Amino acid sequence: MSRDDELLEDKHPLQAVVFCDSLDSCPKFRPVTLDVPKVLMPLVNVPMLDYVIELLAANGTQEIYLFCRSHADKLIAHVEASKFSTMESLKIETVVSQGAWTEGDALREMSEFGIKSDFILISGDVVSNMDLQKVLAEHKERRTRDKRCIMTMVFKEVPPAHPTRPVHDKTLVALDLDASNQILHFDQIADKSNPSLVRIESKVFEGRDVVQLRHDLMDCNILVCSPEILDRFVDDFDFNEIRSDFLSSVLADMLSDRLHDNKVHAYILKDQYAAKIQDLQTYKHISRDILRRWVYPIVPDGNFPTGCQYTYCRGGFYKEVNVQTGPDVTIETDSLIGEGTVIGEGSVVKGSIIGRNCIIGTGVTVENSFVWSGSELCDGCSVKCALVCGSGVKVGKNAIVSEGCILSFGVRLGAGFQLPAGHRMTLNPVDEMDMEDDDEFEMEFGAGGEQEGVEQDESCHNLEDPKAVGVDGRGRLWRPNPDHEVDVWGGGLQDSLEQVDQDSESSADESSDDQDEHDLDQQGFTAEVSGTVKRGVTEKLKISNVVLEIRSSLKPAYDKSFGECACAILPPLLDEILVPGNQAKFKASFGVWNKLVQPFVVDQEVQIDLMYELCEYADSRPEAGKNFQLILNAMYDEELVEEEVILRWEKQAEQEGDTKWVQASKAFLTWLKEAESEEESQED
Repeated sequence: MSRDDELLEDKHPLQAVVFCDSLDSCPKFRPVTLDVPKVLMPLVNVPMLDYVIELLAANGTQEIYLFCRSHADKLIAHVEASKFSTMESLKIETVVSQGAWTEGDALREMSEFGIKSDFILISGDVVSNMDLQKVLAEHKERRTRDKRCIMTMVFKEVPPAHPTRPVHDKTLVALDLDASNQILHFDQIADKSNPSLVRIESKVFEGRDVVQLRHDLMDCNILVCSPEILDRFVDDFDFNEIRSDFLSSVLADMLSDRLHDNKVHAYILKDQYAAKIQDLQTYKHISRDILRRWVYPIVPDGNFPTGCQYTYCRGGFYKEVNVQTGPDVTIETDSLIGEGTVIGEGSVVKGSIIGRNCIIGTGVTVENSFVWSGSELCDGCSVKCALVCGSGVKVGKNAIVSEGCILSFGVRLGAGFQLPAGHRMTLNPVDEMDMEDDDEFEMEFGAGGEQEGVEQDESCHNLEDPKAVGVDGRGRLWRPNPDHEVDVWGGGLQDSLEQVDQDSESSADESSDDQDEHDLDQQGFTAEVSGTVKRGVTEKLKISNVVLEIRSSLKPAYDKSFGECACAILPPLLDEILVPGNQAKFKASFGVWNKLVQPFVVDQEVQIDLMYELCEYADSRPEAGKNFQLILNAMYDEELVEEEVILRWEKQAEQEGDTKWVQASKAFLTWLKEAESEEESQED
């Protein structure tokens, strides 16, 4: 790129194209999206689209094109009513096309909008706090050296089983490290006949010194594109999907030295957050990530969006202004309550997000669920692992909404009615939306579904069938099939919202029914810290960020001391880095990650607490017991515990007659005393 080209590009405003429809896959949120576009569905009580526009605006984007096919009127009305419409530095234009059913169709239409410089292409259901300017700068720098670098894809480094990755995500990427992470191979779908088999052309490796195969990269659906990409789609009408068609063609051309020979590169996020809401499983986990402040500064109490007034409360939940709660109401961790909501006496909200102006009666249980604004839950009802879509939805007195259910807009359940697990209820009449082909059905419900089609019996049209919604209820079963166990949460009903993220499981035993408030509070704190530490180590986050999360968020929220924080950090840290039979690897890891504990070790009393915490940990972990002396030695070397404290612990243990771990560390204690004697002799 010449200097004149650079100057010309600098004059163009930074532009972004936002896909507001599911153009790359089958829709996963029906029947909800029959009434509202997916990007306007609330995520932690904020429309998904607002997260994307906030990300783009914060990174200097001046023109945003919202590309949509359906619900255009609602999309336009939302943007006009939002704070973004009043920003002088930001222009938002909605592009409506009824005939665009694929990403290729959308990009061909966008070619008519005069995009002349590098632009951002992003899905409207992405949540991120990343610095887009860095990937833009990297992309432009490559373009100055080689105009064939046509696109940069953003990936997040996460393990394959990470909860923000869909269960079907088997992405494998081959990168040329000597060519600035040029993508040589990209495969999203494993061989169904042999999932462990990966097929890569030998040409990928020919003539290259370092080719890295990565299965720990999640496609964030954030792309930086050069305008030439629009021309490629205009020239080739066979391109429907960016990844399966265009990217595959680019890689094939590259390996075959064909005409275009474009290049696509990867930009890998490590410390920042980015994820796409692809199904109800990722919707659940991304919501929790926001509540747990992994997307900082995008947090509920951070005044996002403007007008929100949430407070982070002790116990690890958020509450907005003007929330009314009756006597004996319990609100547990990972919960959020919106403004104007009323919760009656004796109700329990556990791990759930409640919208604004909801009415929750007395004795109601809401567990691991999403209740959108305007919902009504009558006395004694139970909602577990479900989605309640607000705006006219009413769950009758003593009714039960079972795991995996969805109540779309306007649905009412009669008093005492029990909705079977996995049922999705709607007021929408039966139409072609219910008669999708088998491919879409498989993606919607998961492979192995027995339903070949939908029988058009009278139950599909009757909205007041007491067998479907109870007496005085209203709604119908979407895709009725009572024998089919619907898998809408991405992992089966047994692994649905009732499961707390595996990353955040505490090693503590479950509390008994008569456990007092203090014990419950301690259990919540331990689980929060455990999840934070384990995620920090697994994803190799900056230690300072993990420490900040514990010290500035969890510590004040649960009113804990520095010592309690240190003792809560140590067990999950050892869980992650204690490698059986590999002492060298443990020492190396502990040499780095002990800095998680260091800021909380403020005096010798904290040190003695850590000694007793280590003993309890060794009692419950056979592997830790075998390596007790190794761990103690490492803690001493990293100055988590001083010599004086260790000898004090030894003396107290002997006085108490509990010398199990003193005996296990006898060699180290002997060495410590001898070293002390030698120092005293030298001083004399």
